[in-house]
Amino acid sequence: MRKVGTVKSTVCSILVLLLCVTSITACGKKKNNGVSLEEAKKIDKNVIFKQEDMEGILEPGEEAAVIKCVGDKIKVFTRSDMGKCRLITFNPDGSDVQSVDVGSEKNFYVINGSFDKDGNAYLDVYEGKRNIEGMPDDTEDSESGAADEASLDASSADSSNTDASSAGTSAEETPADESQSSGDGEDRASEDGKNYFVKLDPSGKEIAKVDLAQFAPKDNQDEGVEFNINNLTWTEKYGLICLTEEGVQTFDEKNGPQMLIEKKKICGEDGWIDNLIKLSENEMIISYYGGDDGEVNAILDLDKKEVGKPLEGFDKYGNYTFFSDNAGNLFASNDSGVYKYDFKGSKLNKILDFKDSNIGTGGYMWLEMVAISDTEFIASIPEDEQYSKVSLARLTKVNPEDVADKTVITLMSEWNDSEIGTAIMKFNRSNDKYQIKMINYNELYSDDWETIEKQFNLDITSGKAADIISVSGSEAAIRKYVDKGILMDLTPAFEKGGPLGDIEFLPNVAEMMKVDGKTYTFMPSFYVNSYAAKSKFLNGKTTLTFKEWQDIIENSGANYDLAMGTYNSKENMGATLWSSYGDIFVDWKNKKCNFNSPDFIEYLNFVNKFPDEEHQNEGKENGEWVDDDKFVAEDKTIFYRTFFSDPGDYARYKQLAFREDFEMVGLPNNSGENLASLDGSMFAVNNKTEHKDVILDLIKGILTDEKDSWYGFPTIKPKFEAQFQEATKEKPKDDQTYWVDPVTGKHVTIKPLSEEEAKKLHDYILSINKLDCYDEEINNIVQEETGAFFGGQKTAEQVAEVIQNRVTTYLNENS
Repeated sequence: MRKVGTVKSTVCSILVLLLCVTSITACGKKKNNGVSLEEAKKIDKNVIFKQEDMEGILEPGEEAAVIKCVGDKIKVFTRSDMGKCRLITFNPDGSDVQSVDVGSEKNFYVINGSFDKDGNAYLDVYEGKRNIEGMPDDTEDSESGAADEASLDASSADSSNTDASSAGTSAEETPADESQSSGDGEDRASEDGKNYFVKLDPSGKEIAKVDLAQFAPKDNQDEGVEFNINNLTWTEKYGLICLTEEGVQTFDEKNGPQMLIEKKKICGEDGWIDNLIKLSENEMIISYYGGDDGEVNAILDLDKKEVGKPLEGFDKYGNYTFFSDNAGNLFASNDSGVYKYDFKGSKLNKILDFKDSNIGTGGYMWLEMVAISDTEFIASIPEDEQYSKVSLARLTKVNPEDVADKTVITLMSEWNDSEIGTAIMKFNRSNDKYQIKMINYNELYSDDWETIEKQFNLDITSGKAADIISVSGSEAAIRKYVDKGILMDLTPAFEKGGPLGDIEFLPNVAEMMKVDGKTYTFMPSFYVNSYAAKSKFLNGKTTLTFKEWQDIIENSGANYDLAMGTYNSKENMGATLWSSYGDIFVDWKNKKCNFNSPDFIEYLNFVNKFPDEEHQNEGKENGEWVDDDKFVAEDKTIFYRTFFSDPGDYARYKQLAFREDFEMVGLPNNSGENLASLDGSMFAVNNKTEHKDVILDLIKGILTDEKDSWYGFPTIKPKFEAQFQEATKEKPKDDQTYWVDPVTGKHVTIKPLSEEEAKKLHDYILSINKLDCYDEEINNIVQEETGAFFGGQKTAEQVAEVIQNRVTTYLNENS
């Protein structure tokens, strides 16, 4: 599967996991994959592997882009920030290392590839600048079989094949423009790079090179629409097989892509194929998404051109990468670990746990990996979320009897928190006495969001809480935990003279960490969630009522299906706005609510202006996807939901989306507030923990670490101020990211913030005094009841009264 964008954008776009619904059993006893809560709190010594970095194989600044096992050798294609690529061959034990430079001198990046049994390589290559937002940056390639060489040559192209008449001709190479475009619209599109199919002989010599752009749909070739070949897989019988937007195809330098089986026959027109791995010469594992079935893994019969029944034993949204060993065993990996598939028993057996083994980031990660056996792997392992260091490593199973005993400190969260994971991995790798065990409820229970939240809260309130608790996103839950005496009062620790007394938070963040004047939580970083509009629409205002918001939309001539961005149906807008309005209509401290108020009625009437789901705008024009920024630039979107994770986001919004002065106005309300929120991972400490001092040391390490592994704005004041000082400085040329202008399609760089812009964003952030507030039960009540109003069965007043009664009952029952 092709990954796009920079590592940072990958982090931004962390996957939304939807889990299948099952029933709740007794507290703490419900199981998923045979693991209870009690078992999850322990380190499983049977799935521990040791990481040994294979020093001396990669050069400084290199990482392994493709790792394959070919015969008894390991073959690796590298890439580096400078664009240099090498083909490295070595024995599984790291001996007999041989390498050769391949491709051009620079700007040559291997995306994915495969080998035949003779060592000829078949590659998907990008040539051009790597730091263009949206260019291929990473890959999951799961083919590991080896077969005979394809005896085809670029010079033998069949001119009678109009679709591939020039496939065997190396495209004219145009080096990327080294000049700098500072957001002024300079056209770089023809000079920034291209994707090629490249074939190399075993010595690394290029014997074929095909420009893939020629295979894009004919009517779209002038619009920058790409043709991509993913999951390259070599078979002796069919040659090179790949995934494309159209389906499963063969590819060679003579004939280009040839269809084996169309995508629509596998997963329908709206689905997509995610993975492909060879099992035998005529069978492959294929992963696809379609309908409501989530991730489907099945056997593709190449001879019959049919996909069989889904294989059992896989999670609905496991996000697996597949690979195999020379013995034909099938392995699946995801951010949790490595599994071996039992075809007879139709189940996955976990053989390596990344977190328990302290391998990787502790969060989401995609690995290049090959299996020597089920006890030894060679993989490219990132050290942190930023992928600042990626090691080529050998992973070997540790005898359970040799696993050292450590005191286990537990941390529980509803979902996998990548950022705390990196900090915990760092702690665990450096501590001989203690190990922090992460318990992620989305892995423990195969349920939907509501069930996971209920079980999570039930375990906490019933005395089964971990030593450290992720409490992000619910002021109601935090207050309940405080009232029940579950959370530790951290105020003494943060006071002068305390172990954390020298840590200075941003003043508004420090207040958000408190309940009734006492500090019970800590938050390492955050991003800003607001709405913004061009200043020309606002008449100098920075806060707006519902009526003013509505008048601006209607006076601008914009339609409601795009006025606040794409995918804004009544249902979606209600859910989006509700996460910010929750604590306006609910008084969590006094257990009261005011849904039968004029403000809530006005909220309902405002949301009702938007289209139903069937008529929502899905971000397309003339059938083609359009960047949301373009709708903003063209005044089709008036109020734009903006997320700021660093000062550079402000510059990007201004220069690419608004393209003129704009204001962050927050959400409409009648109280005169600029209704924006901060959102970030927030944690608390169990008042009954036996490891208080160790946990306080961990907190200090997380908050003061100079090498900040957290995404977003830091909550620590000196770090925050330093970030804004850097935001006004011009970046070195080789550290700049090029963006695609949504209006012109040209590649541009973003100018740094002016001093005035930096101060404006800085002060705005410090003025925000609320967190995103979400309570699953109240959210469900609101969604259930408002449907009757949106459907015309009840008035807004009737619906508001029903919600008032139901939420009041809920608050009373949960006091």
